[in-house]
Amino acid sequence: MAVAMLVYENDKSVSSTMMSPGEPLHAEQEQEVVEEESEPLQPLQPSLEVHPPLLLDVSHGQASFQCNPPDWSLPPHDEKQAEFQKGCIYALEYELQVQQADIPPPSASAPAEVLLQQVAAALSDNGWRSVKSVLGPVQDVVQVTALRAGRFYAARIVATASCTHAVGEEQQLVQFSASSSEILPYRTLPTPPGQMQAPALAQRARTALKLKWAVPDETGGEAITQYELLVTPQPQAWEGPTADEEGWTLLYVGDERSYKLGKLGPGQRFSFRIRSSNILGSGPWSLSSTFTTQASVPGQPEPPLQVASTKDSATLQWQAPADNGAVVSSYQLEIDDGRQGEYRLAYTGQETHCTVQQLQSGLQYRVRIRAENCEGYSVWSHVAA
Repeated sequence: MAVAMLVYENDKSVSSTMMSPGEPLHAEQEQEVVEEESEPLQPLQPSLEVHPPLLLDVSHGQASFQCNPPDWSLPPHDEKQAEFQKGCIYALEYELQVQQADIPPPSASAPAEVLLQQVAAALSDNGWRSVKSVLGPVQDVVQVTALRAGRFYAARIVATASCTHAVGEEQQLVQFSASSSEILPYRTLPTPPGQMQAPALAQRARTALKLKWAVPDETGGEAITQYELLVTPQPQAWEGPTADEEGWTLLYVGDERSYKLGKLGPGQRFSFRIRSSNILGSGPWSLSSTFTTQASVPGQPEPPLQVASTKDSATLQWQAPADNGAVVSSYQLEIDDGRQGEYRLAYTGQETHCTVQQLQSGLQYRVRIRAENCEGYSVWSHVAA
């Protein structure tokens, strides 16, 4: 009986020989004899031609795409492989993926090729998110939502083929590597900016308030061109535009992100709101924020007035001065000796009146008063006699 063998020399196949049982090998032909073995057949990996998605419609917050199934084919193969392939069941799945490209708003004269390069350079391998998967070679229309206005995005289709075939009595699944289409760049429609955060306090003084603000979270996809800052009530020393029907006064228009309002009084309270604009228009007004200038010592009180007297006492009364942002906590009243001498403390308390005892009839007394709050004492009032 003849046996088919592969004969190797120096690890290279040199011939295939038919040998009869008992036939000796020649001494000069000492070679390794290896029984021919064939590798188990495996399913062929299909070749996929993945088409990029087609943009059907786009708005400021969503876009819709037509997704066409990939074309696929098997590589050339022999009859033995073809017979094996009859037991292979192939499946095709593809999905639409999108990714935002963080690039600045384009200028009106920017060439399309430059924009495409910027979009491609801004993409990352792990930045893609799957929108929808489609099983089988079917066409589908997919809508992408929750997009930001005026932003650049890229879309692509990623396809994966798999095959199930029998191995003995079991079914084995083979998952082939994925293939991607070319990217499709697109831009959502820009809009005016969104609502800003209320102005924040940067610095506070007794006669000034400095405000600051941030770029709105939603710029609408275009560069911010200006900010408008309002205040209410109108400052007393204000010389600009008059207040509107709601009492708001336009303080500032410009592209800076801070503003200092001066010529104010201590302890004065003001409310502010702001909005931003781009080339498409203005956004809504922010919520208001309220700040108070730094408090100061009370204003100078008016001299006390005598409202009643006896031969040895006098009852005095006075008006509360401006508190300048901090509540008046007490008053101090001083009186001299009736002979133009030094002053002495006659009253300390929260009331705006007091009675001074142990006075001598016929003398002309001088009195003065001052107020106190958490910032300190006011100056003394003018002398009352």
